[in-house]
Amino acid sequence: MKKIFCGAVVALIGVIYSIALMVLATVNDVYSNGLSGLWGLLQGYDVELPFIISLGVVIVGILVCIWGVFEKKK
Repeated sequence: MKKIFCGAVVALIGVIYSIALMVLATVNDVYSNGLSGLWGLLQGYDVELPFIISLGVVIVGILVCIWGVFEKKK
């Protein structure tokens, strides 16, 4: 049960960070190398790596939740 809660919290943190970057993309029009929208914003603010890391955190959190669900009880 603790792993499910921990995984859910980790996934939630990643989702919040990802959503914050996506909202920033809709509020500010940034053009970088001829690109606009989310990817143009990420390149314009040089935050591609943090965005990719936040998506990785979401995936890790989901995997921890799944691991906690299927873990055998002692």
